[in-house]
This record gives sequence, C-alpha cells and structure tokens, in this order.
Amino acid sequence: MAKTIVIPTLVVVDMQSFFSISVDWRTVLAVKVLVDRMIDIKAPIVILEFGPNLYDNPRLRTHPYIMQPLSRPSPYGSYSVVTKFTDDGSDEVIGECKARGFGLEYLMVCGVKTHVCVRQTVCGLSRKLPGSRIEVVRDACNSDRPFDWTTMPTAGNILLV
Repeated sequence: MAKTIVIPTLVVVDMQSFFSISVDWRTVLAVKVLVDRMIDIKAPIVILEFGPNLYDNPRLRTHPYIMQPLSRPSPYGSYSVVTKFTDDGSDEVIGECKARGFGLEYLMVCGVKTHVCVRQTVCGLSRKLPGSRIEVVRDACNSDRPFDWTTMPTAGNILLV
C-alpha cells in the first residue's frame, strides 16, 4: 500500500517590522528558509499580520525579505496574507485555509511573539483542529521576552521541531 504524503501549510505569525524582534536576522532568515522550502514543494502559506493597517504602513507589513520570494519572478499563487485582531490567529488561519482550499491536516507554525501570539495561535489551532498535526518550528520563532519552551503545550497534536 502506497504511503500518502501530506504537504504542510506554513503559518507565519506577526513577522511585521514594527515588532522589534521580527527584524532579528536569525529569525528572518529562518522564516525565509521555511518560505523558500514551501515554495519548492508547492505548499500553501498563510501569513498572519497583527492589524489593523488602515493606511498600508510598510512597517505594519510582513518583513520584505520574507515576502520577496512570494512575489518574484512570477507571483507564488498559494499564499495569503491575513489580518488578525487578537493574539490568537487560529480562526483567521482556519477560515483562510478553508476559503483557499489549503490543507489543515498538517500545519507548520513560525514567527514572533512566541510567548503570546505564536503560543495562542498554536493552542487555538490545536483545540479547533484536534485531528491535525501542528509543528512549531523553534528555530524560526522568537520573542522579545524570555520564553521557556517547556511551557509550550506538546500534548496531543502539537510537536516542537
């Protein structure tokens, strides 16, 4: 019997320049590597931005280095940028994935504000999608406050990778 390969959906949380930690080059590079890998395997990408951004202020947009491979040489069609208005962006991720036909069986999550926004989004996804696999890519996460990874829930469908 052939093994089914499930392609992940990458969720990038709050990599906007006005968050000081999102301009840390180690984090930016780690997230960009993930974006590049997802493009290579034609995997969907959901980029969460904490809003609102009423005047399209570039500092309130996802870091341009991360966005660059999504727009050239020809635009990558399997990505969405979604605004969230609370720390937990799980409803926005689920809604956008359903609207665009992106998979929800396997989610990879990265980004900043690990202590609050990444954590709350991961916990929300876990609770609302108990049959899904949710991987938190530690090397592509960062926080402007000390974060103890042992406090990130790992029971059930959440894995730290």
